[in-house]
Amino acid sequence: MQSQRFATTRTPNKRHSTLRSLLLVALALVLASCSITRVKWRVKWDKDKKAGKQAFMSAPLETEKPKRQPNVIILLADDLGPYEVSAYGVDHIKTPHIDQIGKEGVVFEQGYATAPTCAPARSGLMTGRVQNRYGFETQVMEFYPSNYVEYISGRWLVDTGEFKVKAKPSFPSAWQVHKQGTPPTEIMLSEILKKYNYSTALIGKWHLGVHREQVPMARGFDYQYGIEDDTIIWFLSDNGGASYTHATDNGPLKLGKLTQFEGGVRVPFMMKWKGKVKAGTRYKYPVSSTDIYATSVAAAGGVLPSDRRYDGVNLVPYVNGQNRERPHQTLFWRADHIWAMRDGDYKLILSTRDGWAELHNLITDQSEEINLKEQMPELYEKLREEHERWQKENLKVKPMWPRIMDNRFHSEDGKEYYFPA
Repeated sequence: MQSQRFATTRTPNKRHSTLRSLLLVALALVLASCSITRVKWRVKWDKDKKAGKQAFMSAPLETEKPKRQPNVIILLADDLGPYEVSAYGVDHIKTPHIDQIGKEGVVFEQGYATAPTCAPARSGLMTGRVQNRYGFETQVMEFYPSNYVEYISGRWLVDTGEFKVKAKPSFPSAWQVHKQGTPPTEIMLSEILKKYNYSTALIGKWHLGVHREQVPMARGFDYQYGIEDDTIIWFLSDNGGASYTHATDNGPLKLGKLTQFEGGVRVPFMMKWKGKVKAGTRYKYPVSSTDIYATSVAAAGGVLPSDRRYDGVNLVPYVNGQNRERPHQTLFWRADHIWAMRDGDYKLILSTRDGWAELHNLITDQSEEINLKEQMPELYEKLREEHERWQKENLKVKPMWPRIMDNRFHSEDGKEYYFPA
């Protein structure tokens, strides 16, 4: 009887277990069939901008070509912070060949990338325009979740470490992902220099698109190499060191790659142009990677297109002392919910989603440890309004694709931050 009673009590449990399993399978099938791709992320290229580019590239030259056009070489490091280059006063590492560029030219003591991540920063460098202007806001991706099963697995079931899947399940479809990158409406440095009879080459990392209209050979590159005489040599990094790997040293700068704190956007930055830039120059004012575009085009005897706004300036008059003003009074950054700007010596950084905001004086506090927001509320409001105005007036194009994840960071004082990855 005991055995019979035992069997009798187990039967409903088995039925319930089977029912739960069936319900879970049914739920999984429903979730797998529910797409989380959205048409809002369909990448569209601006037809007017593309027509403007074609008109500029086919138009006659507006200036006479200089008797001698310099070669232009850009040496772009990946994830290298300024405090991993000995020209910036560190002792733990020696980089004599890199330092030589600055000794024979100029070291920019406050050089900035346009983003703390590889692809957006490289795009800003190659177009001479802050990449947000044309919707290149966050890192290009190879894969997005397409249904709720993939989304839930990535957000709650898979260990992603400090990288956290973003909250809203809204992503591009797979057939749109291949159009991510610098849109063909933009005029890359390689393309505008070819207008002025340059031969061009790319060696190494691209990261700006895989579509047939975005690959290097479609963006003005061929195989010619430059030489040192009559050559502008640039050295910089795409963004700061990746502090989350614990294999890099950003010195006194706060955090690193992926963040808009100084450790993420301050980079080593040098230029050499024999006979044009005084050797051994140390330049103290902030400069931007977008300046490389404007400087190189000017050196080639070219002019910038007038159908779009450029963010860089020709640095030569500044480093040679002909122009003693700042090249940039303000510099701006935006990546989804993170806004940042530098105005003179002050830096604003905030998260519109997480609700935190900080204001720092970078001259007295380059480590961004002292938040002046409460002490200087009027300046905080002024800079925030200025950032909002900059977005309204300049960022007419929505981001072309969304981020998937945020990365969690902890600063030395114990604060927790999330930045788009």
